[in-house]
Parts: sequence; C-alpha cells; structure tokens
Amino acid sequence: MDKYAKSGVNIELEGNSIKSLVSELKTNLEGIFAKYDYKYGKALGFSSDGIGSKILCYQAVGDYSNIGYDLVAMNVNDLASEFIPPLYFVNCISTNKPDPELSKELGKSLNKACEMAKVIPAGGEFASLPDQIKEYTFDWIGFVFGMEDEDKHRTYIKKRNNLEPDLILLGIKSSGIHSNGLTLARRLYEDGIMDLYDKVPESDKTLGEELTTKTKIYSKLMTELRDDVEFFAHITGGGFKNLIRVLPSNLYAKLKISEVSPIFKLIQEKLNVSDAEMYSVFNMGIGLVVGVKKENKEDVISKIEKENEICLDLGSLEKGERKVVINDKIILRNYW
Repeated sequence: MDKYAKSGVNIELEGNSIKSLVSELKTNLEGIFAKYDYKYGKALGFSSDGIGSKILCYQAVGDYSNIGYDLVAMNVNDLASEFIPPLYFVNCISTNKPDPELSKELGKSLNKACEMAKVIPAGGEFASLPDQIKEYTFDWIGFVFGMEDEDKHRTYIKKRNNLEPDLILLGIKSSGIHSNGLTLARRLYEDGIMDLYDKVPESDKTLGEELTTKTKIYSKLMTELRDDVEFFAHITGGGFKNLIRVLPSNLYAKLKISEVSPIFKLIQEKLNVSDAEMYSVFNMGIGLVVGVKKENKEDVISKIEKENEICLDLGSLEKGERKVVINDKIILRNYW
C-alpha cells in the first residue's frame, strides 16, 4: 500500500467508487474534467469539487483568508479545461455547529475569489450536521456553471479529440501544493516531524504558509488561450495522471521536469515517498498543462507570461502506448 493510501486516501478505491456511482446514472453528458451538454444552441457546462482536508490546515494555522480561492479554483479551472468560461458559483457548507464569525471569514474569501475568476456568487446551502461532522470542523463544496456557443465549443472539443504526435506540452507553474494531497502532507506537522511555524527549506514560507497558499485561478487565462491550444489538463487529484485523461490510445506524454517546488521536496524526503507516487498525488509545481502546436508555441507562451505566470516547456506527445513518462524513468499508466 502506498503512503497516500496509508494516510487514509485510496485513489484507486475512490476511482472504483466513482465508476460504480456513474454506472447507475442515466445520463449522456460528456466531458473529462467537467461535464457539458448541448441545449438551445449552447454548450452548458457544470463542475463540482471541494478542497478536502486542506480545511484542517487552515484550522491549524488559524487563518482562512485564502480558502475561498481554493474552492473557486478547483471548480473553475476544471470547467475551463472543457473550453467553457465559468459564469455562476454556488457553494455548500456542512458543519457540526454554525459559527457566524467563521462564516463571515469564508464569505469574504469566497467573494474575493469569485471576483478574480469573474464569476457571480449565486448562493448555496448551509447544513448543520452534528451527528455527521466532527466538532469544530466543516466541509465546503463548490459548484460552477458556465456556457459557450455550441458551434464554437464543438470546434474546441474536435481539436482535443484529434491530438497528433509532436504536440508541444507547456506547463504553467502552480503556487505550491494547491488543494490535493493534503491528507499526506499534513503528516509533516501531525506526526511531529515539523512545526507549522518552521521555515520550509529553499522557501521563504513556513510550513503552515506553504500548506495554506491559495490555489491559482487559471480560468480567465485559459479562456484567453482557447483558440491557440489543443487541450488543457488541470493537474489536481491524481497528479500527472490527469494527462492520461486527454490522451488517445496511440500517444504518450514525454515530460522533462528538472525542478520541483520546495514543499514537494520536503514531503518526499521527510515522508519517504517514491517518485512515482509523488507525481501521482501532487502537482509538483505545475498546476496546468497545455497542449499546443509548434506554430502556436511562442504566441501562447507570450500570452501566459503577459499574465505574470511562469511557463515551462515540459515536452511533447509521442507515438506509443498511452501513458505519461517523466524524466525517462517515471511511468504513469492509469488515471484510476
């Protein structure tokens, strides 16, 4: 059993559970990172996600100012990966006991994040569940809706469905750990390996600051790039296995990642996690992978850097069995 599963998160079991659930749903909705349907001449897109146990990191640090960005980013980035700009955002808070002061902090952070993502906060649900949620904690889930012209959207999806060898793979830097793998990362302070106020080596942040750094919201930039790219892959749960989700059976992704963010070096060293598992759980410093044709590469890089994002040339798509190969030695095969 890998380290993440021993910490309490079994990705394979989650995948099988999702498959079991979906097998019982009578729906024809399409999509990889989010779902969409064609109605009334429009592509209607939907996505739902939460931020998992990163909430416990915010509780430990005692500062919730970044938490809304995590919730919004996890949803709008997924929807934008389907070439649909997000429009409205709904959320659901489930708690052991209502806390008006905490709710105000969450609302402030959520509103700022919605402004950054250019989405309208459209209400939601607040549930008090004392028999289901542990005392002093809560869960927070988001839902996003977006819309695009049907003909335009079909053009984008057609590009993604017809990927070819030699496509260039660009990576946009993450801000850090984002919102995945925290059940494993929390062991750094929960097991007494480090204090939340200890500096992370090679970083100007403490451990607590690293674990509560806001997830980057890429959706606005992604919407600007849509005409020049072939696909987006949001690197979230499952790490770089997310790339497998967009690949046809006859192509593999060949990546060269020479430098990873300090927080991931720390996690791997202190918790003794293998290379393969690190790249299957964390973003390793790359929050979004973009597939572009050679003739569009420089224009795309220019647009990314214009938004003050760091863009890296990661590699390309090559002929061969569907998989992700990192640094010529790490091989990832199945998303679930």
